[in-house]
Amino acid sequence: MFKGTLDDPASWQLLPQPIIRALQFLKDTDLKSLPVSEIELDGRSMFVQIQHRCTLEEHETKMEAHDKYIDIHHVIEGSESIGYIPRVQAGDMIVDILEEKDICFFPPCPQKEMFINSGSSFMVFYPDDAHQPCIANETPSPIKKTVVKIAMNSVSREERTTL
Repeated sequence: MFKGTLDDPASWQLLPQPIIRALQFLKDTDLKSLPVSEIELDGRSMFVQIQHRCTLEEHETKMEAHDKYIDIHHVIEGSESIGYIPRVQAGDMIVDILEEKDICFFPPCPQKEMFINSGSSFMVFYPDDAHQPCIANETPSPIKKTVVKIAMNSVSREERTTL
């Protein structure tokens, strides 16, 4: 997991090039003006989901992970909390649809770390990371966010050593 801000590009210059390209897109684009949609930046190797969601009480959300894609979560409007735990500590999967939809779910993880995702902040989650997005900070509220999906096979072997 990597947490940073779009305002500090120097802090993300050692990340793999596809992640830097995605972060540069988020930094340079007027995201508030974009409708709910999916934008392909490099076909299915890198695409951005623009979402309107409502944050939920923590018990209404699930810890999840992916095998084929890296996720970058960035909130455009509003604020969410995201739980994080290394995937090996998340327990046994309770739902496994990795083959069909590249997602699996885990039971509640009380030992997870919590982070606030708002403003210029972003969070990068790799396949080794389990994350629980869209948690309300205080009360459930609407948010507009992006999730950038980057195919693991678009990250070079050399760059994978930095993950």
